Amino acid sequence: MKKTLFFFLLLFPVIFVFGQPTLEWQKSFGGSKDDGGSFINQTSDGGYIMTGNTLSNDGDVSGSHGLSDGWVIKTDSNGQVQWKKVLGGSSYEAGYCIQQTTDGGYILVGSTLSNNGDVSGNHGGWDCWVVKLNNFGDIQWQRVLGGSLEDRASSIRQTIDGGYIMAGYTASIDGDVTYNHGNMDYWVVKLNNGGDIEWQKTYGGTGEDEGYAIQLTSEGGYVVMGSADSKDGDVPENHGNNDYWVVKLNNLGEMEWQKALGGSGTDDGRLVIQTSDGGYLVGGTDGSSDGQVVGGYLYTDFWIVKLDANGAFQWQKSMGGNDDDILTSILETAQGKYLLCGLSYSRDGDVVDNDNYPSIWLVEINELGEIQWQKTLGGTGIEYPGNIEPTNNGGYILIATTDSNDGDVSGNHGKYDLWVVKLSPESSPTKEPLAGELEIYPNPSTRSVTVEIPGDASEMSIELSDMTGRTLLRKEDVPKGGSIELAYLPAGVYFVKAITPSGKVYQGKVRKE
Repeated sequence: MKKTLFFFLLLFPVIFVFGQPTLEWQKSFGGSKDDGGSFINQTSDGGYIMTGNTLSNDGDVSGSHGLSDGWVIKTDSNGQVQWKKVLGGSSYEAGYCIQQTTDGGYILVGSTLSNNGDVSGNHGGWDCWVVKLNNFGDIQWQRVLGGSLEDRASSIRQTIDGGYIMAGYTASIDGDVTYNHGNMDYWVVKLNNGGDIEWQKTYGGTGEDEGYAIQLTSEGGYVVMGSADSKDGDVPENHGNNDYWVVKLNNLGEMEWQKALGGSGTDDGRLVIQTSDGGYLVGGTDGSSDGQVVGGYLYTDFWIVKLDANGAFQWQKSMGGNDDDILTSILETAQGKYLLCGLSYSRDGDVVDNDNYPSIWLVEINELGEIQWQKTLGGTGIEYPGNIEPTNNGGYILIATTDSNDGDVSGNHGKYDLWVVKLSPESSPTKEPLAGELEIYPNPSTRSVTVEIPGDASEMSIELSDMTGRTLLRKEDVPKGGSIELAYLPAGVYFVKAITPSGKVYQGKVRKE
């Protein structure tokens, strides 16, 4: 007799198929007004340096200069504040990216509208603001870069010669900007160690082309990532509206290759890393469901694309649910997998356990883009994640902005706070020796699927689990070619495991639509 046991979500304990990190500690920093976090890095002493912006002048914040200031916080390895600095003038400033420098200090990039206080040299309107700090957070020098129109930068890195490379976008054609292709261009600026411009270059066409991220590459050049809606100039190909636009530069800023990626909708590219194989992983948020974007849901999804070292397309993955999912950070793990971090409003599809949506959504994928585990973080308010970075103990550090004071969040000071989350190293999953892959069809399916096991076994036991590892269904004494009913399950990806009477284990995946 075939025995069937159903184990629903709330009745069956969690079993981790893949090792997920757990929350070690969290800290909320801020005052009674709106404060937020943009970027965090671990420092050489094991602590953390972070930046964002603040409107407060109480609580954890003192020394406000005006309407909104850049904010830098240095903590120890447990998140205890060692020092904090408010930077800016009488108008608006925000910090977007901060890195520790080889002299033990820090380089910060952000945006400014001021021309007083800590800020001097504004060219008009929004300008890029680069600030060099010593190891105690004191300003050593600052540079305001731009022209008379809008100029913004959100990424900076120290270069191998001790200088700095900055990426952003510009609408100007005066001041520090010597050329513009029309409307908005990528803008890359190389500074020496003292903050003086060595060279600067714009890239784009007659449309709006906005650069957001820059990384140093292994051969000494740079890779820049953003979005482009041009169809001319440096952008010869466009798939419709906004595309991801990846630009590879040599060490002098000369373009080596470029690649536009996307579909007919708005695809917003924000992120790039060079991978251990010498290629690149680029990411952002897709608004397309055609062209190079395959397998997405409604509205916007996380979208990542793997390129080889020459920019050739290797694979892509769209992840999310039937609401907005916005990718904000990517990294390669020590195990050669990829960790994605962003904001999710979805409660279906690939997103599991998001009852307090919107939440921070973490997803680990393998080298082929297959989901290994996923996790949500937050409270009943709204969490806007910044970046996530690896830590020296194998865990991760995450920065965000939140107005929650429940769930994973405690210590809110009022309105929005800067929120830091320390995650443990991933746990080691129990590895079962696999005898092979299951054949599952139809796949995807809306109702039931047939499970075929290789070999001559006449029956099997079957387990169905979701991406958090929770077992949803167990069926014993299932004949070869037996079926699983999926109609009662929400849309998403599920894991199927079959075990023969001799103990051989087979696995597969199925997508429920």
